[in-house]
Amino acid sequence: MNSVITTGKLVDNIIDVHDDIGRKWLEQLPGIIAKCADKWSLDILPPFEELTYNYVTPATTAEGIPIVIKAGVPNKELINEIEALRAFDGNGISQLIDADTELGVMLLERLQPGTFLSDLDDDEEITRCAVSVMQKLCTPAPSNHHFKSVSDWVSRSFSEIRTDLKESYRSLPRDLIDKAQSLFKELTNPLNEKTLIHGDFHPQNILRSQRAPWLAIDPKGIVGDPLYDIAVFVCQPPRQPTKLDQKQFLARRIDQLAEELSVDRQLITKWCLAHSVLSGCWASEDHGSDRWKPAFERARLLNFLLKK
Repeated sequence: MNSVITTGKLVDNIIDVHDDIGRKWLEQLPGIIAKCADKWSLDILPPFEELTYNYVTPATTAEGIPIVIKAGVPNKELINEIEALRAFDGNGISQLIDADTELGVMLLERLQPGTFLSDLDDDEEITRCAVSVMQKLCTPAPSNHHFKSVSDWVSRSFSEIRTDLKESYRSLPRDLIDKAQSLFKELTNPLNEKTLIHGDFHPQNILRSQRAPWLAIDPKGIVGDPLYDIAVFVCQPPRQPTKLDQKQFLARRIDQLAEELSVDRQLITKWCLAHSVLSGCWASEDHGSDRWKPAFERARLLNFLLKK
């Protein structure tokens, strides 16, 4: 890699999130990757397609070991991901090999063949595989950790929603925001948040591998109830065609998860409803326009399922 990336989704996202710092990082990216090659004696290969918020490229060590370089704008979220990967230590997730927080770079186990769990045609199988990965991921949070808790994350998000005067928030359904906020108060307890969870657990963050049938990637690294991860999974729309309408699809996933996890169906539904509203608010904040609507439409359906 010897040129500056000037176009594409990665560029748009980096500038949107990081502004001038992002522009500068994009200019420095070729040099960052060159430093990685020198520091770790790597043979750098062409990057993966569809890059979004990080530059991700396969590489090979001097010993011929296939790895992945993930580079991003150095920030607290990236450092948090590195610390989460260290804490998970490869259990249910891609192994962190090394990292340089100043460069904003991590070296990761390359998952091969690396196909997405979301590529499977059978959603029941997708759900079963996701459960097996999630159960491996759940681990006690390290002592003296600096991870966000679900309760703090949620509290701060809704506080910003309530006080933010942006036009993008004025059209959001207030009844569902009130409902979600009430549910999160019921579901979260800071004193009980001692489990490190993924934080962005969905089928496109789970890849087929050789070390284990499926392993996760890209953890946010937060502490809280593992049912938060389940809610993220349920609310992710299917990538493959389904004969079910959205309400039927949500109900089917929730029913299967309730059975496999031996958890009350209504409890899972509450988590899903609350998360769906929160993700809709984030979509409004991050993207404006009407990108919040699908999440709130899903929340309406979940609210109906909750009342059944």
